[in-house]
Amino acid sequence: MTTLTNLQDDLQARMADKSGRFLVDADCTRYLNIAYHEFVNKTEILLREWGFSVTANQYLYGAPSDMIKPGIMMWMQNSRVKLEYKPLNYFADNGGLDLTSTGPARYFTWYEGDDKFRLWPTPTSTSASTTMNDSGGISSSDSSVILTSAANFRDRGMILVDNEQMHYYAKSSNTLQQLVRGVAGTSAASHSDGATLSQSDVHLWYYYQPSDLSSGSDTPEIPAPYHDNLVLGALYHALRSDGRDREATIVFQEWVQNIAYAKGEAQKAQSSNYIAVNLADGYD
Repeated sequence: MTTLTNLQDDLQARMADKSGRFLVDADCTRYLNIAYHEFVNKTEILLREWGFSVTANQYLYGAPSDMIKPGIMMWMQNSRVKLEYKPLNYFADNGGLDLTSTGPARYFTWYEGDDKFRLWPTPTSTSASTTMNDSGGISSSDSSVILTSAANFRDRGMILVDNEQMHYYAKSSNTLQQLVRGVAGTSAASHSDGATLSQSDVHLWYYYQPSDLSSGSDTPEIPAPYHDNLVLGALYHALRSDGRDREATIVFQEWVQNIAYAKGEAQKAQSSNYIAVNLADGYD
């Protein structure tokens, strides 16, 4: 496992010059995080599922705060349909976004800089919702939950409880079973009896930005063989800041090549559900 401390040590060793100058830990962390976010943004290597409920006659919905851009979006309420992305100018060129049209959604819009999705047609009905009827509530490790009524919930799906999203893979009477806790970037937590649960009727797979590396034990979320690339990117920025442009140019060329390779591998993995990474001199 590669930690921030490991990455700092590597960067300091590569950056040291003949006069004995070296980067302090704070500068190492800053350059490593710049490279970390650049790498994730350019390779689109991090992908997660996220769900949200819909409200009747409402077409505007918030997007995840860490989203780089959306991937696949699925409508799950009445039928399982992949929503087709349309840019806003599509609707402008075709008579405008007709918000009087209602029914199961078929299209969505989103543009960079906005934090909202627009669903069209406008959803007709609100997602199923109920309260927890589980004596004493549930802990962060429980694998089932009893609802006041599960009649309107699908036999399997995704739910939101407080700030936690969960998958469930079976339903028996009013009990949702085989829970997978803390999905979509949320954390498994305890929930009190009477807490509200809602069905997620839209599932989104999106490319996201991870949190900064800050503690020495933090580990990058990208696959381990690519951790060495973060040092390379950080080294480029550090050399540029130090005025060592000739060295920086050489490092930059390798950095660009590695990003292109990683992006290609990520696209293959996401299209085949098979991850095959083979990089020389990477971290194991």
